[in-house]
Amino acid sequence: MQRAAQALLRGRLAAAAAGTQSTATRNVGIGMAFADRHIGPSRLEKQQMLDYLGFKNLDELTATNVPKDIRLNKDLDLPPALDEHRMLRELREISKMNKFRIGRRLYNNIDEMAMI
Repeated sequence: MQRAAQALLRGRLAAAAAGTQSTATRNVGIGMAFADRHIGPSRLEKQQMLDYLGFKNLDELTATNVPKDIRLNKDLDLPPALDEHRMLRELREISKMNKFRIGRRLYNNIDEMAMI
């Protein structure tokens, strides 16, 4: 059953790839806002994709295509989400802990500006 579902999915994806591109696909990166390019599909778009592929929900799609032995069967233990500015601050603090900087301060020299 699983092989048949995977074959069906591959066939539908190939058919979709061979068809005409959607407006969203054609215009990626051309005058689109950052959020439009990176947030991902809306609920409606996800449901349209699932309907086209013949699945009721993402869990069914995943169960059909991801082998059981590599699935994580528990919730991830993640810290609360951060906004972009706080995350950048935290990453800067973490980067300050780096002891080795490639090509810098390995020798007693002065870094000159790049010549163009």
